[in-house]
Amino acid sequence: TCTLKCGECMRQIMPGKMDKPSMGGKNLSLAEFKKIADAADWVSFNGQVSDPIFNPDFIAMLRYLKSATHESQHHRNSIYTAATTRKRGKEWYREAFEAFKEITWFFGIDGLPHQSHQYRIGQDGEFLFEMMCMAAEMGVNTRWQYIIFNYNENSIEEAKELAKKHNLNFVNAKEID
Repeated sequence: TCTLKCGECMRQIMPGKMDKPSMGGKNLSLAEFKKIADAADWVSFNGQVSDPIFNPDFIAMLRYLKSATHESQHHRNSIYTAATTRKRGKEWYREAFEAFKEITWFFGIDGLPHQSHQYRIGQDGEFLFEMMCMAAEMGVNTRWQYIIFNYNENSIEEAKELAKKHNLNFVNAKEID
């Protein structure tokens, strides 16, 4: 599930195909996730074809993952998100951040918040930036993932200053490991 229409996403390249269960087009259940969490040292929620925040069991998954992974490995767990869910609201985000504060959140906002929708079509970059700042204020390891495009390449220094002002870790796509 994803609300965005990013040009290079498989959902846009192969419309309709990624929604089929045979192509993985279903939400991972909490029971399925528990099997993964129990077998892994760490987990990365990475929305290559969807965005993990839309899984109906996402917060329960975070809570389970926190209990299932060894405390020394908590920092290795990560979430990559770029979509926004105003429908669930700020309190939903607060609950997600509180569920597992040690996990690293990567927020894909490509450009200054008001311009990020140019690639991530449908993104509410200003709202997502606000949620990213809330996470940082709560002590969550928060990273601003900034993919450089022609439309935002002249905004990098301003974005870095904005990140510094809000205690966000700024990384461009080339720096992500």
